[in-house]
Amino acid sequence: MDINHILTEIEYTKERSAEELFEFCEKKNKELVAWNPEHSDAKIRREMRYREHGKGLPYKFQYELTPFAYYANTYYGNKPEVTFKPCCGSEQYDGVIVDNNKEIFVEITDAIDGRKWGLQKELLIEKGCSPWRYDIHGVQGNKTKRNRSVSDIITSNELVSHTELICDTKKLVKERANAKCKKSMEQNLPYGQDKTILIATFDDTGFSDNDREDFLDFKQAEVDSVEHNFIKITLFGWISKKFISG
Repeated sequence: MDINHILTEIEYTKERSAEELFEFCEKKNKELVAWNPEHSDAKIRREMRYREHGKGLPYKFQYELTPFAYYANTYYGNKPEVTFKPCCGSEQYDGVIVDNNKEIFVEITDAIDGRKWGLQKELLIEKGCSPWRYDIHGVQGNKTKRNRSVSDIITSNELVSHTELICDTKKLVKERANAKCKKSMEQNLPYGQDKTILIATFDDTGFSDNDREDFLDFKQAEVDSVEHNFIKITLFGWISKKFISG
């Protein structure tokens, strides 16, 4: 089965209630996780899976629609009259909330180290496993991705320290959120003007409840205090699927 048959633009952008959107997200996520390309070689199947999941609607589903659906379910689950419409075209926002005929835009950004995630993905493709919480130092030599092998990816067998993990995550969240805050101040962009919610997704692997409390303090002190035109900024833990809203 072609992965593009799992998601279509028409069903992706359909306007739904919070409950309907969350159910759609859960259903499609199971279908995408279960999807496997038809090929006799296991390594090539893994390569095709990661390649196809990393582009087009499957990519937008993972990084945009999923946080949007969880936001809808968390904050509007008991309001069936409010509807949600994900966007996948040229709009300068990722979703629309329609509440009592008022439109609220949603902008979603990810605070994730894309280069490190890319190297982890290569390790997954080659070996079927990856040191998600271990240190990846980079790539040795000047080999291009096309010509290098996983043996060129330099990793450490030691876990990243908890303090370092939290500091790195805070740094990424602050950088990505601040970039969007700056854009929200531009008068020609539709997602500024006090009518847009910003959701910043971050990798909360290994976070404890105390870390979440610490992140709430960090958000209020170092993210919310930045000048912006958003209605509010909320942080979405990628692993826990929980929000730090403040």
